[in-house]
Amino acid sequence: MVESQDIIVAENINTPAQQLKELADKTDDCEVLAAIARNPNTPIDVIVRLAGQCLHQIGHNPALSLLLIENPNFIEDIYHHENFSYYRNHTNAFLPDWFLELAYSHTNYKIREYVALNLKIPVSYLEELSNDDNSYVREAVAWNDNTPIFILEQLATDEQDSVREAVAKHAKAPIFVLEQLATDEQDSVRKKVAKHAKAPIFVLE
Repeated sequence: MVESQDIIVAENINTPAQQLKELADKTDDCEVLAAIARNPNTPIDVIVRLAGQCLHQIGHNPALSLLLIENPNFIEDIYHHENFSYYRNHTNAFLPDWFLELAYSHTNYKIREYVALNLKIPVSYLEELSNDDNSYVREAVAWNDNTPIFILEQLATDEQDSVREAVAKHAKAPIFVLEQLATDEQDSVRKKVAKHAKAPIFVLE
């Protein structure tokens, strides 16, 4: 059972940073850790470590904008931290708005690619990422099971072969897109069309 004193300490905005760090080190209680993640006095390295458990609560930290100024690599540090492994390995994990807004336009293309693969991001983010300068990011959008048809149609004309291949394998690819890709100059793209479960006979012929 959590001692009420721990919650009081974790929620108190006057609690010194060192004390918050020590409390985060000794407790594994989610309620206490969430309160620490929201506390503006919590050191940035502790915030980064808690992101794997308290990503949503960090968005309610009044000092978030200051943390971003203090450490421009804040999002990248969170993404690479070992505690963030659940989010990295599960494309259906719900990412809060504050994180998405910072990650989808991040300078590191790996982070943008990661966001593009997430199954729960709004279509507006997918639409923006489908125009990304990096082909790996656009390919990730094409791999996303929830990418709508109008974006797949756009990506079917992408200059990068791997992006068009991903569209040709997409379960939602409409017949008119498969028909278009069946005449693609790259045989690797045409092969993906030939293997598609929805490819009509006239296209296979």
